[in-house]
Amino acid sequence: MDFGGTELLFSPALPHGYNDELGYVVMARISRGSEVFVHTADVLGPPLKEHLAFLIDAQPTVLYVDGPMTHMPENYPEQHTRRSLSHLSRILRTTNVRTLILDHHILRDRDWQTRMASVLKAGEEHDVAVVTAAEFAGKAVDQLEANRDRLYGITPEAEVSPSNTDRSSGPDAP
Repeated sequence: MDFGGTELLFSPALPHGYNDELGYVVMARISRGSEVFVHTADVLGPPLKEHLAFLIDAQPTVLYVDGPMTHMPENYPEQHTRRSLSHLSRILRTTNVRTLILDHHILRDRDWQTRMASVLKAGEEHDVAVVTAAEFAGKAVDQLEANRDRLYGITPEAEVSPSNTDRSSGPDAP
């Protein structure tokens, strides 16, 4: 679709993640002149060749990705994380991208910078700014989702001692 020089292009329905168990999503490419913004939707990475093919063909200058779901390794096997990181590094090497914006799944991991080290390094090597959505907006990174347990005072079962489970004492006790 073309709206007065602004072109919108959508990917075919692509798997939401590394298979179609969670359904499908659609990526969006918005371009005007030489500027091309691509949003990966919720592909969880991008782990698949189909995801990679659309992103390379799209030739983004700004790419907004949800990143691999490293915060839930029991639901997102390591092989898909490795493939997603490899695909992102390849995109940085082979497209016109100048800014890679990270958000959503990857920022749910407190250790996201370590997990994304290969992509951050590829960004440096290819003069691509790799930033979070907050940083892109000029704000501080505040990983609310990653720190939900701390923010709500929730501790894992293994860390709860019998003295911590007695709610009848303390400042709010009747």
